[in-house]
Amino acid sequence: MKSKTFLLGGILIIILIAVLVGVEIYNGLNNENISPDNLLYCLKDSDCASQAVSCNGCDCPIPVNINNQIVFKCAPLEMVCNLYCPLTIPKCLNKKCTLIEQ
Repeated sequence: MKSKTFLLGGILIIILIAVLVGVEIYNGLNNENISPDNLLYCLKDSDCASQAVSCNGCDCPIPVNINNQIVFKCAPLEMVCNLYCPLTIPKCLNKKCTLIEQ
């Protein structure tokens, strides 16, 4: 009985640690106090752009600061994707580049 209680307590501690780490990661990804060295940092809408993620043509774009854009040299593709990406425009909100649905 004592070993079951000890095991249950250990499991609960591990779950608590996992939750706390997850909260910290989430807060870090959604931090409103974004620094100038961050890939999403901006001061105005023109600082932001929509960025392709790869050459496969089936990925939705992500927001980035224009100084951090990567130009992919991709071969022309003739593929049909089942992925729906909404039409978006890059905007600077709270000093963070974001994509806003049109």
